[in-house]
Amino acid sequence: MDKGIRNAMIGVIGSIIVAVAGSWVQLNQRISILEVQVMNDHQLFVGSQEDMKEIKSMLGEINIKVSHLNDIKADRPNMDSHITQKGGE
Repeated sequence: MDKGIRNAMIGVIGSIIVAVAGSWVQLNQRISILEVQVMNDHQLFVGSQEDMKEIKSMLGEINIKVSHLNDIKADRPNMDSHITQKGGE
C-alpha cells in the first residue's frame, strides 16, 4: 500500500510540475505576442506623430495666409460692401 500511495503522490507531483511548466510556456508566449504588438503600436504612433507635424506646419501656413488676407481686407474699407453686393443682399 505504501508503494501505491508513493506512486500516486509521484504522479500528482509530476502532473503539477507538467501543468506549471505548460502554464509558464503559455504565459511566455502571450508575453512575447504582447511585446510585438506594443512595438508595432509604438512604431505606428511615431509615424502618426511625424504626419501630425506635417499637418500642423501646413495649418500654420494656412493661418498665416488667412491672417495676411484679413490684413489686406482691413486695408480696403469698401471690401465689405463689395462682398455684400456680390452675395446678392
